Amino acid sequence: NIYMSSLTNISGMATSGAYQTSYGGNQTAFLAKFYFQTPMSGSYTIGGSGANYATFAAAISDLNTRGVNGAVTFNVSAGTYNEAISISSITGVSATNTITFTGPNRGSAASPPAVITYGSTPLTFNSCSYITFNSFTINETTGNYGYYGVYFSSSTHCSLLNCNINSTGSDYSIYDATTINTTVNNCHIAGGISGIYVSS
Repeated sequence: NIYMSSLTNISGMATSGAYQTSYGGNQTAFLAKFYFQTPMSGSYTIGGSGANYATFAAAISDLNTRGVNGAVTFNVSAGTYNEAISISSITGVSATNTITFTGPNRGSAASPPAVITYGSTPLTFNSCSYITFNSFTINETTGNYGYYGVYFSSSTHCSLLNCNINSTGSDYSIYDATTINTTVNNCHIAGGISGIYVSS
């Protein structure tokens, strides 16, 4: 943190309560505090007791604010996350400074998964790069046209690995629109009018 103090001749400042006649005339004292946040790098946790972030939204908000200067991994605890996750371009991302969200597994009776569920599209890759989601169950639950389980939109080098994608909608489970080097590997896809639709 950096603190800065100074004087101003603007008598109408919101800090006019700091006015002191000893400063002379209309001069007003003020103190400003600046916060500097370093870019993210390393491993973080989402969900569960003592996690760095309670939700995906909170983690992504930090990514948007701070950017990255190294590879970042978010280890996600088992549980249900009722969120519409959308990831846009993140400052500092590259082929080496990747961002990975990793769940505990894709789900079994003995080991519960991390489930991302939402009425509209639960997961959108929105013009982002080098983002990977690995080992999740992803549920789209509304069933309306125009909603997908996963939506890749103008993204590059993004991946969906080892996930279960369940769509109740009348549209595609995974929609890929004008992307570059998208990877969908070892995923189980159920529901929708079609598993994967690719639009160039």
